Amino acid sequence: MIRLRQGRRLAGIPLALTAVLYNAWISAPLLVAGADPLHTYVSDLSAGAHPHSLLFRTADLMAGACAVAAAVLALGGRTARLSWARAGWWALGLFGAATAVEFRFPLSCPLVADRACFDREVAGLAPAAHTVHTVTSAVATAAALAAMTALTIAARRYGWWPALARHGRALVVAQWAVNVWLMVAVAAFMTRHVNLWVGGAERLQELLLACWALLLAAGVVRSGAAPLAVSRPPAPRPSAGGEPASHGVARVPARRPSE
Repeated sequence: MIRLRQGRRLAGIPLALTAVLYNAWISAPLLVAGADPLHTYVSDLSAGAHPHSLLFRTADLMAGACAVAAAVLALGGRTARLSWARAGWWALGLFGAATAVEFRFPLSCPLVADRACFDREVAGLAPAAHTVHTVTSAVATAAALAAMTALTIAARRYGWWPALARHGRALVVAQWAVNVWLMVAVAAFMTRHVNLWVGGAERLQELLLACWALLLAAGVVRSGAAPLAVSRPPAPRPSAGGEPASHGVARVPARRPSE
């Protein structure tokens, strides 16, 4: 049990690394002159034509691997018995796997900065890797949102990770709103070539995920399990004279529920 609990606490380390690596795009203005974070996709930085494509693709690969490692460590050697936690960690693992796959299937050209690339995409003439990249990005986005929602509910329902329980709900609500903005912006860009700050929406989405992941990582490292739960008081014992004892409530140590 001690080793299992230590393993769960260690899950906070790769989780924090995921938050940092997944936002490697923050360094883009230092590497690329004239970078436009408000209007360009984050994936444009990993496009094959980009001079620093390998750097940003490797960051995605490492972020995905760290997310999978965090999920595996959190689940431990046995399946979590509490459904919201189990669903959340599995969703986080799926997010990590989908993100890591994007290393192998980047865009061949930047969709926003290169109009010819956009025209080929709309005409269906882009390489097959574009389709795979679109699918993995959609899966990663949906899985990240599911993980945020499920693990925040777990924190509040089971009494785990106090900071996440206090602030996680606001981050989840904001993430849902930003995802709606992002879907509208992507649809507007791909159908009418109208840019509704699609890059800003995507980057805000990733920053919210990072803030949430850091809150969760801090809680996992600090506690590793839930705080004390409520236990039932023991039944009253009969007195020496054969009559039941007073019905006072005795306090007993509570046990930690399993994640």
